[in-house]
Amino acid sequence: MSSHSNTFPIAHYHLLGIGGMGMAPLALFLKQAGCQISGEDDNFHPRVHKLLISNGIEISRKPDYSTLKGIVYSNAIPQAHPALQSGLSREVPCIRRGEFLARLCRCFKTLVVAGSHGKTTTCGLIIHILRRSGFPCNYIMGGLFARDDEDPARFDSDSDWLVVEVDESDGSISEFEPEGTLLVNVDWDHPDFYTNWSNILNVFNELAGRTRRFVLYNKACRNSFNLDFSQSPGRVYSFGTEAEFQLAGFENRRLQVGGNFRDESMEVPFEEWFNAENAVAALAAAHLLNCNFGEEVLQSFNGIWRRQETLYQRNGFRVMEDYGHHPTEIRNLLEAVRQKKGPLIVVFQPHRYSRTLQFNRQFADSLKLADCLVIMDVYGAGEAPITGGSGLDLFDRCAKFFPSHALYFCQNGGSVLRRLKALDLDHGLLLFLGAGNIQMAAESYVHHLRDANRELVVSTARRSLSLLQ
Repeated sequence: MSSHSNTFPIAHYHLLGIGGMGMAPLALFLKQAGCQISGEDDNFHPRVHKLLISNGIEISRKPDYSTLKGIVYSNAIPQAHPALQSGLSREVPCIRRGEFLARLCRCFKTLVVAGSHGKTTTCGLIIHILRRSGFPCNYIMGGLFARDDEDPARFDSDSDWLVVEVDESDGSISEFEPEGTLLVNVDWDHPDFYTNWSNILNVFNELAGRTRRFVLYNKACRNSFNLDFSQSPGRVYSFGTEAEFQLAGFENRRLQVGGNFRDESMEVPFEEWFNAENAVAALAAAHLLNCNFGEEVLQSFNGIWRRQETLYQRNGFRVMEDYGHHPTEIRNLLEAVRQKKGPLIVVFQPHRYSRTLQFNRQFADSLKLADCLVIMDVYGAGEAPITGGSGLDLFDRCAKFFPSHALYFCQNGGSVLRRLKALDLDHGLLLFLGAGNIQMAAESYVHHLRDANRELVVSTARRSLSLLQ
């Protein structure tokens, strides 16, 4: 085993909210490292549940407290949760996921992928590049790869490096002291925790100041120019257009890189400009880790679950899903997909009442790029409702941009399905957008389309047979 083996916390941990995108990969990593892992969640997606069970992780609301070293819980878990209270009453250490992850990272040389938008995709790209190039590393993503055969976490006893996606939403980012930091971009988000712009800038400045070896930042992100890297002990590099790690061009799925890279053209499996920026960031990070990669390294990247993922396509009609839940992410995506033929129909589920309230106007301004908009009620993610931050409040704001026939409000997934059936869509792009449980509505609608297609095939075959008789 490598040098981190002496300090790695091999023990029994119970994970509350284990079905979440931050928790499930952490559970897999700990299990692979030799820990005993149990966990529970009230809302498992079938894919996540299958992933955990197939990796030998126990799903139970009654862990063995006699062997339990600690309870790790997600931000969606309230302090009054019965399992958390049971652990506290038994004097079992209870720790938030972000704080636990920061402590875990101290056992490794860590590359932190941070920033406001595109962290999971960029982290996934780095992991893909390293793995394809034979560079040994540990990693923990904050999401899942698009394919089931690619695990979102890996423990490698032969490597001291850990690539990890770090979320700033709860302030636990202040606990990380990495070797390298990649700031994908900078934007104001999580207004429930960061009440103004200076708060969010400070947390990224401080992270850079604790980064020992190198910091990578996005020179194409205008907000990045507000960062102050003067206290960073490591070398500071930029990526993007006119940057040290240069995005020299992007067209027809060909990515041109230059600057600190050797000049070359690379084939990539995506068309969006923001994903080209993510790819250059990932290549730069891999380069700074001294990974030697070839020009074909990105060709086989299969993407990230719920990021620009096509769920259905037939005869000029496409259904796509994306995790975007911030106005900037939404605008970038809608500008990219509007270039396609046909109308753009968007079903959007706001995520958290505080975000919906704070960015009400910005959401409406970004969503006006759709030709037809269906707004769902807010997915609270454990947050209590806030006056002015509901889905109906956003609907009222959007009504100023949309004619009455193109804007709808649906309370839940069932009413979304009924609305979409009534619209009888047959061309263009339908985009399900949001970080909550909107994916259930997307899956239900795709099942409806496939059932309808089967009925059409059967009825057509019957008509053909009747004509032959």
